[in-house]
Amino acid sequence: MNLNTFMRFLSGALIAIALTACDAAPSAPATETAPETDAVIAQGEVEKLAETADPRTLYVLGNQYAVGDGVDKDQDIAERLWAVACDKGHAYACSNYGSRQIGYGNFDEAERTLIKAAEAGVIDAARNLSELYDNSEWSGTSPNESVKWFEVVQALESPAVSPTSE
Repeated sequence: MNLNTFMRFLSGALIAIALTACDAAPSAPATETAPETDAVIAQGEVEKLAETADPRTLYVLGNQYAVGDGVDKDQDIAERLWAVACDKGHAYACSNYGSRQIGYGNFDEAERTLIKAAEAGVIDAARNLSELYDNSEWSGTSPNESVKWFEVVQALESPAVSPTSE
C-alpha cells in the first residue's frame, strides 16, 4: 500500500472512530449527516471499515457517498456501506439499500432488506414493500402482502389514538 492510499484509509478510519464515539441512536433518521470530510474509501477499504465500524457510522458514510457530502459521490460505495450496516441491524440502511435493489431488479434482496426496515418502523420501507408486492415484474408478487404493507404504512403515518377519559 503506497503512502497516499494509506493516508486516505487512515482519514476514513479516523472519521469512523469519531462517529462511533457519538451517542446517537443506531436507527437515526435518513436526514442525518456526518461532519464534512475529504476521506476517500478505496475498493478494499470498505471491507476493512465494515469489520470495525458500527452500523450508524456505516449508514452515515453511505449517505455521504450517495450525495457527495464531503466526499466524491459514489453510489457503489454508498450501497456497500448500507448493505453492511443493514446486516449489522441498522433499519434505515436496510431501507436505503433495499430501495436501490428494487431499481436494479433484485427483488428478492429488496424484499429481505425492506422487511427488516419495515418491521423496525421505517415508513418508506413499508411503502416500498407494498409497491414491490404489487410489481408485475417480480415472481413474488402478492396482492395480499401488498395490502398488508399498505395498511402498515397507514398505521405508521396515523397519529396515535389515545383513549378518551369519561
